[in-house]
Amino acid sequence: MGHTTYIYGYIEIEDKHKQHALDVVASFDYDKVFPFRNCFSAPSIGYRSIMMSYADSCKMAGNNEWNEWAARFEQLLEKLEFSSAVTHYDPVESSEFLLIHYFQLEGEIEKLSNSFVYPSN
Repeated sequence: MGHTTYIYGYIEIEDKHKQHALDVVASFDYDKVFPFRNCFSAPSIGYRSIMMSYADSCKMAGNNEWNEWAARFEQLLEKLEFSSAVTHYDPVESSEFLLIHYFQLEGEIEKLSNSFVYPSN
């Protein structure tokens, strides 16, 4: 049995890499249904960068599905020239959520992740 999970975030891309990013996102081999559908919106122009946001609501039964989604997202990031990316993994039935921040430094992708617990009432 699965539960609803929200996955959302953004990818920050330098303006000079906009067309490359659009081409990569348009041509990526997404899954038709699950777990990694094309959930990306059109980029918006930021202060010194382009912001590509994404959001999806999906049914996940456990860590295997999340690990698969995260691996596919990281495959997409490897094809992009980006400054940073942030992903929120928020299982509705859980009292905690995961925040992952990716950085691309000199072509290498670094990742920081933290788990947070929602405050109880």
